[in-house]
Amino acid sequence: MPDTLKNALHYFKEAIEQTGIVVFEPLNDEADDIIATLADKAAKNKINSTIVSTDKGFLPFLNDYICVYDYFKKTYLDCDSIEQRFGIEQSKLIDFWALAGDKTNDVPGVKGIGTKSAQLIVNTYESIDSAIEDDALSSSIQKKLVGQKDMYVISKQLVTLRTDIQLGFSLKQLRLH
Repeated sequence: MPDTLKNALHYFKEAIEQTGIVVFEPLNDEADDIIATLADKAAKNKINSTIVSTDKGFLPFLNDYICVYDYFKKTYLDCDSIEQRFGIEQSKLIDFWALAGDKTNDVPGVKGIGTKSAQLIVNTYESIDSAIEDDALSSSIQKKLVGQKDMYVISKQLVTLRTDIQLGFSLKQLRLH
């Protein structure tokens, strides 16, 4: 974050508080994880929420109560747009990114597994283990999966947003009065 913006954050906080909106400042957690936690908690309580972001990391959370709005494209993202963009179902995004990697988020993925191979694996197999065990899968892909399974696990952790952040407040405290 540029210093100019960082040094001005307290002005944003004050302006938001003046509107009556409660502001919380978690210090040790990533903003994406906090947003994911809030949206997940709201959804579990059947409360609709919209995540306004261009970050594709929120796409696995799309459901009946959570939508993602791309402000720059002025459009809501849905499961069809995920399939068009990535060639896979929404439920397979995490495994896809863990295999193929994601340069924009510094996720290494499995070396030698690109987009096409990752699509093939997640669209064909229930799990990475079942792909490894299938003799019909190319031996070169199997070797990469076996040899770099630890990178797959690490990458999967990196692309999975947390929904268990202890926020220190309840949803009721966020209500406008």
